[in-house]
Amino acid sequence: MVRSQSWPRKVKREVDYITGSPLGPFKWLMRAVLRTAFVVVALGVPILLYNEPERMRALADGPVVFDEVHGLALSVLTTELGLLLGIVALLAFVAPFLPDRRTDGGPY
Repeated sequence: MVRSQSWPRKVKREVDYITGSPLGPFKWLMRAVLRTAFVVVALGVPILLYNEPERMRALADGPVVFDEVHGLALSVLTTELGLLLGIVALLAFVAPFLPDRRTDGGPY
């Protein structure tokens, strides 16, 4: 079995990006946070539209009230949806360090 060298190169590239300049860690962290926020919103909003349609409709219909947003955030954090989105956020945050699917050098 031939091992692909793409994963070690990918990790080295990310580590070099973090340690390459004084602003490197800040840039990497901003990229990681934006990537994480995008993935959580892209997966969380459709799930919320399906599971909590009345709350999402209330947010969309009128002016946003702190109690509605606060209640929605609490309902997300205290249910299994919060756990699911937490796992998704963790995976999105560490995605650059995860190995590729195939390690034999073949096409995906």
